[in-house]
Amino acid sequence: MACIDPSMPIMNYSDRREVLFFKDHYLYLTGKVLDIGCGTGNAADFYNDYTGITLNRQEIDTGVTRGRNIKYMDAENLSLDTSTFDGFIMWDSLEHFLSPYRALCEARRVLKPNGRGLIFMPGQNWVNCHEHLHVMTVPQMEQLLKRTFFRIASVYEKTYPNDPDKFCEGMAVYEIINDIEYIPMYET
Repeated sequence: MACIDPSMPIMNYSDRREVLFFKDHYLYLTGKVLDIGCGTGNAADFYNDYTGITLNRQEIDTGVTRGRNIKYMDAENLSLDTSTFDGFIMWDSLEHFLSPYRALCEARRVLKPNGRGLIFMPGQNWVNCHEHLHVMTVPQMEQLLKRTFFRIASVYEKTYPNDPDKFCEGMAVYEIINDIEYIPMYET
């Protein structure tokens, strides 16, 4: 599968009206939601109390023009108060961050106790995309989530809707919880 063409404007990808699998999972989050790596903020259509963050000023301008609450902010160093949000989204964004570990630690910090997260990780067929720094398999994501003290509620491995027989290793949606009593168990 082809990945992002560097000659195409970034907006072609960050302003998608239909985001793969999102409609199947958005109800997992309620209340005040932070969209980390939000693009133009199209997820705002699904939530009453929405804040998006991105480092792309063009995405912010487009989203704000559409009435969305989008801020310029680094996912690895959130300038937000601790325990502020009921939920967060990292939909097609975690693979772009220099340090997914730091981004998840920051997401956990701003999430209320027992708050929820919703993450989509593209599959291994996107590993050679020049904009993807980390494309993780399900076991790798599970380890990363454990190390950032998120409890995994569900993992949904996905296939392409237009080609259900086409399996793509690692393409999955993760529903996670900031369970303050969770202590991850590691195999020795």
